[in-house]
Amino acid sequence: MSGLLARRSHEDTLGRIQERLSQGATPAAIIEEMMPHTREEAFTWSCRLPGWDEYQNRFPAQAVALARLVSRRAMKEYRLMIREDGRVVERPAERKGWKTPPPDIVFPLVVGGEEVQIRYTTGYFPNSAIDRLYFVSPHDPPKAHPLSDTGYHSCFVPHDAVEACGGPRAYASLLADAILRGEEQEFIEAFEGPLPETDPRRHRQANRPRLGPGGHAGRLIAEEEKPHNPSQQRMLF
Repeated sequence: MSGLLARRSHEDTLGRIQERLSQGATPAAIIEEMMPHTREEAFTWSCRLPGWDEYQNRFPAQAVALARLVSRRAMKEYRLMIREDGRVVERPAERKGWKTPPPDIVFPLVVGGEEVQIRYTTGYFPNSAIDRLYFVSPHDPPKAHPLSDTGYHSCFVPHDAVEACGGPRAYASLLADAILRGEEQEFIEAFEGPLPETDPRRHRQANRPRLGPGGHAGRLIAEEEKPHNPSQQRMLF
């Protein structure tokens, strides 16, 4: 019966629990009837946990509480958890230490007229919805680039924001453009909401050196900005 119930809606499941209560079934017996027998069913019950309370005004509190208990027990027995982003994932095994994960993909990106290497890691922290973008100078030793005077610029971003922009390449390009325009905070807040005062990203843009374009573009601008010699100008006429 649990497999069938796992495929039913919230309303159908709560209706079945209410029916069993009216038949005189004990809470413990109902929980055993409802418990999932497969990991797939456990995922379904776990995903439903945040939604049970929405039916408090339509079903008895006892029925809603029993549904929540089944969801919680399913999560415990199948080692599942709900991440901060709302996804149900397997609970990580206990680890003694954590090592910096290698990037999943590495690709070049032109930023302010210069090529920068992008190193992207998805799920940077265990069971997190946080990815890491690393804008790195391709030179050895590293040289300054338009986003950093050290040649390194790292940022942590929600995975959903990366996906919403079309993937890491698209997100990295949009973020770099926003930084160059002096709108990094506005760009981030469009996805994450207002940043708290303690978030260093609120103040990073103000403290970032204003670097001009490099490479060929930088040389052209420098040439145009050279002071003209009045005497040489007079000789031309």
